[in-house]
Amino acid sequence: MIQSMHFFLIILVISLSYVTSAFHSASFVKAAEPTIVTASEPSSTPSRIYSARNLAIVSGYRKSETSLHAKKSKRGAAVKKGGKVQVKMLKFVEGTGRVGDIVTVSPAYWENKLKKTKSAVMITDDEVAEEKKEANAAAKQNLDTAKKIKEKITNIGSIDMFKKAGPDGHLFGGINKKALLSEVQKKLPKGSLEGKIFKVLSVKDDSDSLVSHDIKNVGVYKIKLNLHTDVQVDVTINVQAE
Repeated sequence: MIQSMHFFLIILVISLSYVTSAFHSASFVKAAEPTIVTASEPSSTPSRIYSARNLAIVSGYRKSETSLHAKKSKRGAAVKKGGKVQVKMLKFVEGTGRVGDIVTVSPAYWENKLKKTKSAVMITDDEVAEEKKEANAAAKQNLDTAKKIKEKITNIGSIDMFKKAGPDGHLFGGINKKALLSEVQKKLPKGSLEGKIFKVLSVKDDSDSLVSHDIKNVGVYKIKLNLHTDVQVDVTINVQAE
């Protein structure tokens, strides 16, 4: 009997030791380390979507600067000079400028007057320089063309023009400056004298007197043609009866 109780106590002690050890291990289990997800990892979970939406709201839906936006803003960007902005006139505005003029105006005048009426556009110094370069090239080409036309007209010599006239040499219908220019044009390549710059400046008779009206009689006349602001040419017109 005593021996049985002794055996029972040994079993009880062993059992209590096992329970105590298990309890101790369970109480001090090391906590699992959290998994850190970096911002570079893609995620399509709702929480990430809500976070992005909230960030957009807080940031005020700020628009990112793209190359397209940058390109648009460069054209016509405000050039301030002494507190004013530089613009190119598209319309004539009394007291401001004519078409093509580059002027500086106050920002308020630009916003409230010129911009609203589409009378001008902002222009940068680089754009002004580029337009001036193109204008100089065009002016040189026009001058060269005028010189070539003058050479052709000079080589023609005199031009005969026939009109119905009476026995006394009086024409049946006068010859105006437009008709004279048209007669010269017939001797040149088509389109050579098209444009407002080409016009008859003066007409003189054979006595070198200025004819201020249409030509009304047969005779030899000298007309001065304007081909360019710096190029003019004299043409002899021999008006004869048909």
